[in-house]
Amino acid sequence: MGLRPPHALGLIALFAALPVPANAESGFFLRYGQSEKVWTVVEEVEGAKSDVSKINRILNENYGTYQTAFTRLGSDFDLAQPRRRGLERIRLTLSAEAAALGLVQNPVVPELLAAATAVGIVRLSWDSRFAETWFYEGALLAGWGIERRLSAVSTDLIEKVPFQKANVALFGADLKIRRDWRVDENFLSGRGGWKGTFYRGMGGQTSVALDRRLRSTTHAWELRGDITRKNWNLHGIFGSHPLPTDLLPRVWDRVANTNAWRELGAMSGAGLERAFPVGAASKLSLLAGFYGGYLGAEFRWYLSARTHFDLATYGIENSSAYRTLGQRVYSFATYLSF
Repeated sequence: MGLRPPHALGLIALFAALPVPANAESGFFLRYGQSEKVWTVVEEVEGAKSDVSKINRILNENYGTYQTAFTRLGSDFDLAQPRRRGLERIRLTLSAEAAALGLVQNPVVPELLAAATAVGIVRLSWDSRFAETWFYEGALLAGWGIERRLSAVSTDLIEKVPFQKANVALFGADLKIRRDWRVDENFLSGRGGWKGTFYRGMGGQTSVALDRRLRSTTHAWELRGDITRKNWNLHGIFGSHPLPTDLLPRVWDRVANTNAWRELGAMSGAGLERAFPVGAASKLSLLAGFYGGYLGAEFRWYLSARTHFDLATYGIENSSAYRTLGQRVYSFATYLSF
């Protein structure tokens, strides 16, 4: 039996009641994102049962594109502020995340391919610094959840949507490194990150998702450089998902079955951010640029250094080629410190 959302929320509430060290930084986070027509297509397919011509029309209208939705929510807690030199903080994060994607292919007999994964994750991380200008974060994590997969032609959808079901466990590790410089009035930062995840499917067929073989291991990586001057920030990104914000949940690469290495354009992004102070601790921020070949933009409202709300739209690529199978997604997120 997989970890269902109520179970994950119960775990988060339980750990929220734990005592934390003085001056600890803890908070609740939520992000939700989707493509424009995802729920419209789902409702149309559900409402077209026993009508083959209507099902075929829906599939033909969406041929060659995909629809997606994803979410991530949870809480993080400072467990300790160690006295050991260089080790700054140990943090526990409890989260629930999910991603779903559907794709129509085969122009002769339209075929609906879909996959969805939902998991609860426990993550333990530690922050360190050395030489005053070098920072790194390491993390280990484990999770458990459910998967749903579908590969069906129009006639298979007449009576019901024939999903394959399975449970899935995941184990992973993260590493982030950052170096900061100051040159006159400019603040420069260079960083790199890597995350790897191993999946173990159980209790169901595990060989097919989106008509491709599921990967038991996924990798994501990123290199980023920033130049900041007062309220301006110029950044360049190179990586698996060259986005300026932590948009996609970890399980996205499992659901979409994407490759960590793509064409050069699909791994490159750059943009500009402008902040507008509106009080002692509050500010507004506007960001725009091209990421993986698609225009992206984001609006953020910071109430404090950590508490913020944001709205964003980005194009995400579901292939290894440049601007071949992209989809625009819209997202909102918040982080509330306590």
